[in-house]
Order: sequence, then structure tokens, then C-alpha cells
Amino acid sequence: MTSPKLDRYLNVDEVESAILGLAAEYPQLARRITLPHQTFEGRTSHALIIGEGSDPVLLLIEQQRRPCVLFTACAHAREWGGAEICLSFAADLLEAYRTHAGLKYGNGVYDKETVQRIIDELYVVVLPCVNPDGRHFSQTYTEAPIETRDAREMWRKNRRVFNGAIGVDINRNHAFLWDYKRYFSPQANSTVASDVESDDAFHGQAQESEPETRNIHWLLDRLDKRSPPVWPWFPDTLAPHWYVDIHSFSNSVLYVWGDDENQTTNPFMDFRSSRWDGIRGTSCSQSTPSPAGCGYQEFIDKTDEMAARDGAATVAEAISKARGMAYDDIQAFNLKVPLSNGKFPYPTSGSASDYAYSRHIVSSAVKAHSLVVEFGRLYLPHDLPRSFHPEWPEMAEIVKEVSSGMLALCASALTRPNPFLLGPHQRPWTWPWEIWVDRIRKMPDVFRAVSREAIRTVAAAIEKGISGTRR
Repeated sequence: MTSPKLDRYLNVDEVESAILGLAAEYPQLARRITLPHQTFEGRTSHALIIGEGSDPVLLLIEQQRRPCVLFTACAHAREWGGAEICLSFAADLLEAYRTHAGLKYGNGVYDKETVQRIIDELYVVVLPCVNPDGRHFSQTYTEAPIETRDAREMWRKNRRVFNGAIGVDINRNHAFLWDYKRYFSPQANSTVASDVESDDAFHGQAQESEPETRNIHWLLDRLDKRSPPVWPWFPDTLAPHWYVDIHSFSNSVLYVWGDDENQTTNPFMDFRSSRWDGIRGTSCSQSTPSPAGCGYQEFIDKTDEMAARDGAATVAEAISKARGMAYDDIQAFNLKVPLSNGKFPYPTSGSASDYAYSRHIVSSAVKAHSLVVEFGRLYLPHDLPRSFHPEWPEMAEIVKEVSSGMLALCASALTRPNPFLLGPHQRPWTWPWEIWVDRIRKMPDVFRAVSREAIRTVAAAIEKGISGTRR
């Protein structure tokens, strides 16, 4: 299979074939990454990294450190469309780069220079299906007895088997305030998590217990090594990544935090402090007042909050341009739950987006600004399956509009403060190796083969010399 020609939802094997096909069709631009942790049912997941091909010439010359934009989808089994969004976006981006073309989604227009710069100056990574076991179970609901089909189609978790119950909610299993009974108020909404194995929001028997969770963490850790220093003389100040987790449904783009309302004035009121245990997760109207005005609000650096807000607004605006569908750009804690009229907050513990952003606070990890895209809307009267995975003609339109938002976010991630790290389209000069990289890309296959052999010969000689010196 080459690049996906989507006319329906793909099954899990077809998703994997599409990743393999894209890596094979664009070997100079994209590479398939095998994730290390197999699922409970024995499946191996893969991601696609765009901007780093398998061509050994370019790998040797172009081993650059760049900001990364990571997109993940289908952590929740019933939210089928995220995989198709990721694959279609990747296929569009790669083909436009190869043909030196721009991209257009409705009124969202991206010129060829923007497309070229995204692949030349960023690593764009897609993990289309975080939870293949759950997706397979949900998509094969017609194989179940009639009386259990609805429950199977609406499956949310993975397929780990416990005593008398099945499944963990991957998006409650990450290492961020995972022990919700310790960290959150008893009055917090039940969306936080659950320790009941049969519940949809069961958070697992331990944080990071699930292979699907650990695969995301492994990928984030791997991408940290690709991030460039913002200033050459301060190598520890690394250009931030962006992380986007794709879900359904609510027509929203969410930014951190998800555990409570944001505040930017008191850095000691944050998720690391035990002083605030047992009172997180309620809005100001639900909290016992304190000198700060509320029982608890999660600290976020003011600059980071501005970046997160701007990122969410950029994605929401680009989605709207595609076909006029309005998306809210709001803090994740304030997600408007369908049928609640926005009356209740939506606190979460152990979410992927909060974990991804929190990493740089608790460790030396590279900062990753985090967003969640919630595509789709509620279909009435209360047609939940259609809401989570719309009929394909509608989903095809959603694929285009969310792809527009993804492309806009990548374009916004191109700006860097240091001219020595700017891409070739941003500087008044060109580095010598960039000229050769461009020329090698355009070489006929026969000359590329000669170049590859020459590079291999030089590399082998260098390695031989190093080995001789060691002896």
C-alpha cells in the first residue's frame, strides 16, 4: 500500500500498512519508527517521522537537531477518526513537498514555501493509533451478539484483562497526578478518573502500567534528543516541542492544564506541592475560598500560557477556515461537556497532554507545549456512536479541517529566535552542506547510489581509524 486513499475508516492492519506505505513511498523524507512496547494482545505499534528519511546520505549529512511536532490519536478506542486524520495529513504534507506544491483546505491556504520549510526545519511525527487493541475491538462490533454490540462499538479502553474486568483508560494512566484520590477533591467531577476496573475511566493498577502509555513516553523521550539549543552558548535552553493529542468529540481545541483552573502568580501552588492535596479539581465557584481567591488553581508560567493559548487559537482558526466549522479554544479543565451547557468543569488526572507539558518541570526533558483537539459534535437524539465516529462523508470533511489546523500549528512552530538556527528560507545566507543536501535530493538515482557508496566508504574509513586508535 502506498499513500492512503481514504474512502472509509481503516482497520488496525490497514493503519499499519499505510504507515509502512508512506515510509516506502517517501524514503528520503519519512521513516517508520517501531515502538518498543507490545500491547496486551501482542500488537506492535509504529509512528512516522517526517523530516528524517532512511536515505543514508541524508541521514549522515542531515542529522540536525530541530523542534518537533508530535501528533497522537486513537488513545480511546471508539474515537476512530484520529488515525485517518494523522495519515491523511502526513500524506498531504509529503506529496506537496515532493511536488513543490502548496496545500489548500477550503479557505485555509498554505503556500509551497511553508510546506518546504515545515519538512526542512521541523520533525513532524504522527502516531496514528495509540490503542490498536481497543480500536480493533470497537470496529468489529458487528461480530458481537446483538445485545452487546452497542457496548462493544462504544468501547473506550485498551484490552488488558483483569479479574472479572477488561481495560485501562490510556488517557488516565500517565504520570501526572495519577493517584487522584490523594490529589483531587472528593467533590471533583467523576471525569477525573476511576479506580473501579469496570469503569470507562479506570486509570490502571499503577501509573504508566500500560504499554500504550509507555510508547508515548518513549517517543517523547526520543524526540528530546532532536531539539536544538535556542542559543548556541546556552546548550541547555532547548527549543520547545509541540504535542497534540487528537480525540472526539466536542469541536474544541484545548490547552493545559486539565487538573484545575490556571493561575500565573503563585508558583508554589502547583501539582508538585502536597500542601494542596485533596482540594484540586474544582472550579472557583465550587472551592472553599483562600487568600488566592480559590481553594486551588494550577500554576503555569505566563509566557507558556500565552504560547498555549496562541497555539490553540491558531489551530481553531485554521479549522474554521476549512469549512466554517467553529471550534472553541479553551483550557482543558473548562471543556464544555455535551449536554451540560458548560455547567461543570472537566478535570482530569493522568492525561497525556498534562504529562507531556509537565515533563520539563519535573525533569531535564525538553518543554512540550500541549494541546488536545476534540473533533466532531454531538448528534441528537443522543447518537453517541455517530458522535464519536461520524459517518464517513462527514468524517472526510473533518479530516480536511483538522489537517488544516495541524498544518497551521506546524507553520507557527517554525519561528526561532536565533539566526544561526533559522532554516534556509529564513536566513540571508545558506550553509554549504544545505546546498549539497538539496543537490543530492535532486540527483538521478544512479548518482544518488554513487553518492551513497562514497559516503559509506568514508564513514567506514573513519570508523576503522577510530577503532584502530582505540586498540
